[in-house]
Amino acid sequence: MRLASGITTILLLLISSPPAFARTGKPLYAAETGRLAPTQLVSGVPVTFSLPSAASPTLYTGDYGYTIDVPAGASRLEVRVTTTTPNADIDLFVRWGQSPAVSGGQVLADHRSEGLTGNEAIVADATTNPPLRAGRYYIALANFTVNVAATGSIVATVGGGAPSGDLRLTINQIDTSNCPQNRVIVSVTDSQGQPVTGLSGANFVLTENGQQRSITVSCGAGTGGTAASVAVVIDTSTSLTQADLDNEKSAAKQLISQLGPGDSVGVWAFGSSVQRMIDFTTDRAAANAAVDRITRGGSTALYRAIVDSAQALATRTGRKAIVLMTDGQDTVGGATIDSAIAQAQQAGAPVFTVGFGSGISTTVLTRIANETGGFFSQSATSVDLQRILQSIGQVLSSQCEIIYTSTSISTTNSVSVTVNVAGRSATATRSVPPCTAGASATLILEDSSGVPGGTVAVPLTLNATGTQPAAFQIDVTFDRSLLTFVNVRNGDRIIAAGKDVASNVLANGNVRLVGAGLNQNPIANGSLATLNFTMSPAFPANGTTIVGCLGPQTVNAQSQQLPTTCRPATIRASSRCTCDVNRDGFENVADVQLIINMVLGVAPGFCDLNGDGAQNVADVQIVVNAALGLGCRMN
Repeated sequence: MRLASGITTILLLLISSPPAFARTGKPLYAAETGRLAPTQLVSGVPVTFSLPSAASPTLYTGDYGYTIDVPAGASRLEVRVTTTTPNADIDLFVRWGQSPAVSGGQVLADHRSEGLTGNEAIVADATTNPPLRAGRYYIALANFTVNVAATGSIVATVGGGAPSGDLRLTINQIDTSNCPQNRVIVSVTDSQGQPVTGLSGANFVLTENGQQRSITVSCGAGTGGTAASVAVVIDTSTSLTQADLDNEKSAAKQLISQLGPGDSVGVWAFGSSVQRMIDFTTDRAAANAAVDRITRGGSTALYRAIVDSAQALATRTGRKAIVLMTDGQDTVGGATIDSAIAQAQQAGAPVFTVGFGSGISTTVLTRIANETGGFFSQSATSVDLQRILQSIGQVLSSQCEIIYTSTSISTTNSVSVTVNVAGRSATATRSVPPCTAGASATLILEDSSGVPGGTVAVPLTLNATGTQPAAFQIDVTFDRSLLTFVNVRNGDRIIAAGKDVASNVLANGNVRLVGAGLNQNPIANGSLATLNFTMSPAFPANGTTIVGCLGPQTVNAQSQQLPTTCRPATIRASSRCTCDVNRDGFENVADVQLIINMVLGVAPGFCDLNGDGAQNVADVQIVVNAALGLGCRMN
């Protein structure tokens, strides 16, 4: 008969003595084959499992099962299962060349572990029967505790031998923030896209401009002692079926489950606009809940999704990654492939693109991945997404950090990394920009909030150390479906320096700001300008968007370029701004009097309603408008 979750129950035969593959005292069980292919394990990398409940003891194969490749020359295979569900009895079965199966009331398997606790292990080597041999081993779990779902982890470890297939080395990230001691994050995979593990410094050679450098290498989870920040970016466009979206969600949760305890994950959804579902967090339950809240709708703002998630990663430290799933191509505008790549590069965030279906552009997704340090994966349908994201998660958990000391920090350098494993090798090369350590200027777009349909002011401030700049330039990026640029107003530091901030809307929709004047006066730290935007009435309630920055530049009084960084702003939707300054429940003349007193310095407090950094007549006018019933808005 057919049970819930598609589990097939097979009639069991009573026999006088236990068959060779059955354990005395335990009933035989059914087989659940699942819908997809088994999960490919990477040696030494644990993954979580979740077995549904069943009305009878059940063997789980198919997409509930696992495989592990044993290369020629390997001497040992060990598989361990740890069950976290209390009192669950989970058994382990391993078979070479094909999946363990139920046949005639027996489990067909080469190796088995059938304890009573759910913590099982098998070892196969030259002394076992049958002995270990090269090839693919299939692994299945059986749940003997009826009507109880079980969770836990499984890890397979291969000793000896070499990984199969050609090698691929990818430079995922280069961090020069502590130069001249630079960090290079790399991943090494085989021809099947599976990570090559067990690597050490002996496997790597690094050269800078052709000269070999001394290196320190660490590989595996928590590489270099630094946690990772991973942005999971999910396509929600109407071209998806509900099943597609459900598969994306399941894949995202699979990836989240593989992250280390100190790793952070943020979740973005994109249709016609981009919505940050949750900021970076180590709370796995909160991240999964954010994934569950995603719904279908809209077009495909693919480039904007990369820009926004990369800008959020720009202020994160340690290892970074963007994992993006899509079934289509960008159809929205407001950002370009070039700006998306530039933003990811500036943030030091590799983009792992995953495309499924017939509507994708493999050229676009491959270019984004290659130019940012990620890689592109493709599937005909969404059903393989969980397997693909699990593979990406395994790559992230097996990255290697290579630390070297640069001897040329003032120029762009060519850095090449070569990996050698059992006679095979792979090389990757990246350009490393001049050292940014001790950057003398940071252009900061300050966080702000506003009411959908109203206005929002975004202050731009300067924080410089050492030499103060005499001029600056920055390109401001934003989601044009949510924000419309209105104007820019000079800040007090620009005015004090006798300069002006000019704005120019570029062809790609970004706004270029140039702060300069007919003098070489230094600009003091503080307010440079205020950017004013109108917020779309369709701005998601309590939602957020990023106002980002590209190509920040500053120069000193001698027109010499200074090391410069920038920081993006997060714009939040508030329920409604209030001009009820005295909090008596009314917007009236009493509020006008209170803010006039504040502006005159008679009353304590701060009431900068328009967010321009000053208390003045403009703030009074806002309250007057509110008292007249014109709304709490700027003129």
